[in-house]
Amino acid sequence: MSAISALACSTKENYETVVGDPDLELIPGTTSGDPSEINADVFELIDLEYPGLENVKYFYDAGDIASAAAELLNYYRTRSVINPFVSMLAAPYTSSAAISIADQATKEGGYRFKVSDYVDADGLGYSFLAEDGSINWDIPEAMQGESQFESQLHRHQWMLTQAKVYKSTGDEKYVRAWIEVYFDWVKEFPCGEGKTYDLPWWGLQPAVRAHDQMSIFSYYVGAEAFTPAVLSEFLLSFHTHIKNITLNWYEEAGSNVRLSQEKTVYMAGVLMPEFKDASEWYKAGCDGMAAQINNQFHEDGVHNEFDPGYHIGAIADFYDIYKLAQLNGLLSDFPSDFIESLRGTVNFVKDIMYPDYSVEIIGDTHADSWNKSVLTKNFRKYAEMFPDDKGLQWIAYEGASGVKPISTFASYPVSGYYMMRSGWDRESIMLIHKNSNDPQKWFHNQSDNGHVSLYVNGRHFLPDAGFYTYNEGATRNAYRETSMHNTITKEGFNLIDKRAGKHLKSETASEYELVVTENESYADLTHRRAIFFVAKKFYVLVDEAYGTNEGKVNLNFNLWGGAGDGPGNSQSGKDVTIIDEYAGKTYCGAHSTFSDGNNLLLRTFSETSDDFKCTYNTRYFSNAVNERTQRWWYEASVTKKADKAARFITVILPFGNAAEFDSQEVSAIFIDNPDPENAGTFHGNGGAAVKVSINGTDYSLSYNLN
Repeated sequence: MSAISALACSTKENYETVVGDPDLELIPGTTSGDPSEINADVFELIDLEYPGLENVKYFYDAGDIASAAAELLNYYRTRSVINPFVSMLAAPYTSSAAISIADQATKEGGYRFKVSDYVDADGLGYSFLAEDGSINWDIPEAMQGESQFESQLHRHQWMLTQAKVYKSTGDEKYVRAWIEVYFDWVKEFPCGEGKTYDLPWWGLQPAVRAHDQMSIFSYYVGAEAFTPAVLSEFLLSFHTHIKNITLNWYEEAGSNVRLSQEKTVYMAGVLMPEFKDASEWYKAGCDGMAAQINNQFHEDGVHNEFDPGYHIGAIADFYDIYKLAQLNGLLSDFPSDFIESLRGTVNFVKDIMYPDYSVEIIGDTHADSWNKSVLTKNFRKYAEMFPDDKGLQWIAYEGASGVKPISTFASYPVSGYYMMRSGWDRESIMLIHKNSNDPQKWFHNQSDNGHVSLYVNGRHFLPDAGFYTYNEGATRNAYRETSMHNTITKEGFNLIDKRAGKHLKSETASEYELVVTENESYADLTHRRAIFFVAKKFYVLVDEAYGTNEGKVNLNFNLWGGAGDGPGNSQSGKDVTIIDEYAGKTYCGAHSTFSDGNNLLLRTFSETSDDFKCTYNTRYFSNAVNERTQRWWYEASVTKKADKAARFITVILPFGNAAEFDSQEVSAIFIDNPDPENAGTFHGNGGAAVKVSINGTDYSLSYNLN
């Protein structure tokens, strides 16, 4: 990804004064509403010299506030500023789900506001209807303590849905409901002066509201219920929002919050240029967005929070800004390589997405939110950005055009992501290895270095733990535990803040693909993992834990969830998993018993036998907020000596029908310590060598770092 230097965006004051026509006939209906309700303060914020506002200025200078407000509304109904987030709404927005959200948010619907993905026991939005028929903005009892609910309540997501439904139906009840609810909120939660940490006016809340308000305004401005009085109050509130953001920039420049703020301020400068402060908004947003490409992404193109969901969202923000500038003739203010700088970020999405258009629940990713429909829409934007990339086009249009990608190994060594796949069709197999280099310890990342996730023919066999909730506390921390991931721990302890992943080697050969990584997991114990993808059919993991530590070392594997496709399975994982125990416990393992002919076995062998033990039980993973799926896990453990290493080999082998399990013959040994007395010897740059036998075929696998 090429770097972009910060822009020196000019202020947007490139118009000439135009003499107006005070006798211009008003559009019928624009003077509706009580003139006494018009808030004249709005005219102190509007630049009355702006082209098109000549009649507004004429009446305002004459002291005729009602006519000035009516002319201002007339102007906004006919102006030529292009909001692509509105004009792109080509199809009617009349799905039953959208209409339900819009109807629930009315008084008749019980003021049931759809806040993010939260619903009550009946599957409806939580009600804010007070006994006297007014709105009670207190958090419903069932949601008290759920910090994300309270934050997202003040983002007003349901209002944009309601506006889109109005645009499609023309039913003014939605406009009236929005006026009632929004201005009740404005009255209930006034904005303080200057710097504030008041939740409704802090961080993402005002940024998301103002972002959506620019589209809501475009949908509603032509409505009969949208009177000059409503316009005056809306513009005053909108100005308050943008002013609040510019006085409360989020301190972490590379955060998703700061990106959202700068995107919103830039949009305000473009879409609301009539404000006196618009040129300052434009410059601040333009400079900020230019710098954000480097702030948001590492050199290899991966988002700084190591979270695929936030990664995709960040690209969308840059795409939106690009389209907004392009359609309004402002693209020249951005460097010529603005879009090209995003090529690496787009490639990462292509590489980390599973062949069935699903994503892994890494970090705080909401995999259920990034479904095939959403991902396809994003890929079509990517294909528009990079028309020369035929692989993106093939993915975006599901093979109907473009050329199927041929690469099967992807490495992002700066960030610590590695993907090994057999192909790009749904029936392919694919492994994701994560070993992040995250010294800043980003909130949406987890201490899971060394982790692997696996996809086989539409099924997520080794899903990440997910996160369950955003609330800091025992529940969130449980899903972030290192042992909830498929990696090594020392006596079950978390890696704490050890996220210093290193890439040691990558290799592609006709027999296998290889990646070797390392992480200093603890002060006295480092984990090295080599992953061999053999013949595009199965994986071999060679794990070595070395250092001065003496004590128990655990290798953890958290297994599949259930019988359905993807991570959100309908059947409990305990019903389709068998933990394999054998006399003498010479290895640990498990295999699945799915009835559809798509199964997997894992088998873990230890080079040393000191206190070798297999432990197993059930845990959960979380694919969506407040949802969890049960699954089995097993742990292979040995006692490590201070001068030795704990060394494991794990074979991950897909197979067909469950009945075929008995015919699967799998074994593995280290061959770099031929003398049994040297078992556990770590060879450093000398690497490692193993022999794996699969159903009568031997595979010699090795690497050397010298």
